[in-house]
Parts: sequence; C-alpha cells; structure tokens
Amino acid sequence: MSLGPRPVRKNFSGRREGDLVRTIGVPRIRNNTKYLGLPLFHTRRKSHDFNYILDKLESLLSGWKSKLLSKAGRLMMIKSVGLAIPTYTMQSIPIPLQLCNKIDAALRKFWWGHKSENNRGLCLKSWGNLCKPKSHRGLGLCQSHDINKALLGKWGWGLLTNANSLCLQILRAKYLHHSSFIDSEPRNGDSWTWKGICSSKPLITKGACKQLGNRKSINIWIDPWLPQFPGFRPPPTGNLRLGLIFLDDFRLPTGG
Repeated sequence: MSLGPRPVRKNFSGRREGDLVRTIGVPRIRNNTKYLGLPLFHTRRKSHDFNYILDKLESLLSGWKSKLLSKAGRLMMIKSVGLAIPTYTMQSIPIPLQLCNKIDAALRKFWWGHKSENNRGLCLKSWGNLCKPKSHRGLGLCQSHDINKALLGKWGWGLLTNANSLCLQILRAKYLHHSSFIDSEPRNGDSWTWKGICSSKPLITKGACKQLGNRKSINIWIDPWLPQFPGFRPPPTGNLRLGLIFLDDFRLPTGG
C-alpha cells in the first residue's frame, strides 16, 4: 500500500534542486509520475490527476455494443468491469466528487444505451434509484462516491478493531502516536490517503460501538457502548452523572 501523494513543497530553487539530484544520483520526478499505479503529485485541480480513470472507462464503454446487449448483460458489464476499474485507486485515495459524478454519468449512459454526449436520450429512472438495493426496487448498483467512502472506511475500521496487517501498523506508527483513530485529527502535511481515511470517521461512528472489556476504558456518558440507545449512549437522569464516569464506578464494594 502506498500512503498516497503528499503536497508538493518547493522550499529551494531549481539550481539547488539540480545540485541535490546530482549528489544523490536520482532522476528528477515529473508531475505526471505514478507510483504503484497512483499519481504522486497533484495539480491545483485534483480531478485532472485522476482523469486517466475516466479515460480508461470511457474507452472501454465506447468499445462495447450496448445495443447488442440485453439489460442483464449491461448490468453484468457495469458491475464486473465498469465499477471495478476505479476500485484500485479508490481504496487508498479520496476521489473528487466531480470525477465520481462523471464516472456515474458514463455508466448511466451505457446502461440506457446512449451513444454519445449529444445523444442524451431518455432516462426512465435516476441513477440514484438504480443504485438502490434490489429489495428496494433498485438494481443493486453502487454510486462511485459511496464505493470510495466504503473502501476508505475499511482502513478506519481496521484501526478501530486493532487489526494487525502491515499497512495498519505503518499507519498507527505514523499518525496515531498518542491518540486513538476516532480522536485523531489530520494535519496539513499529512498525506491525502490519511486525510481520506479520517474523512470516513462520521460514517464509521454511525454504527461503531465499543466492546466491554476493561471497565476503566469506557466513559459511560461519552463513549458509544449501548446499542439499544440513540447514539449508543445512555441518557443521564437527575444527578446520576455526578461521580459516575467510567463503567468501573458502578462496581459494588463486594466486587459485583
């Protein structure tokens, strides 16, 4: 896994940069360079750095004869190929919403059999309705932005559940020295990958709940730990909140 591109900082002149390149013996990296299939540098308009995803998708869609495919065939092509093309990039970098909308627009045109940009045709249902589950009268497709959020959220979930993969160990060592994932805040110099992972915290906290273990590690009024209550937190009544902060405070003198 690549930790993603970082902002380019020009702290020295071109002459000093040339001296450094000759001393180290490495070639100069161009702005369009990729590492592990991901762009290393971003332009001011981030969507331009990821246009290769849209170009590859549109080149494939233009080669498919949508009129010769049944609706089931188009659906299979979209699921197995169309939505799979940007997955590699989406699992480690937050894709701009503008680009996600363009990806969805290209897939929508293919589904309805529109041949070109000028031939808009008639869409009997919105793409959002088609992306609903089949149990809700959709086709079980997914919008690109939702896929991106889900893939980035997997990294955050792994950090919360103490998963022990090598990539997660690197992320903890680099960004989580003195705080948990939920309490951490990205800094300006952090990579776009880490900022994207942190942006998934609102999605994760909607359904994340702490497990009971060490009774001194759960703040009963702040931490989510009771699934049956709104927000997974018990509503305090009267003065019960005074002096009762951690779960261990409810322990009886007898140890019960």
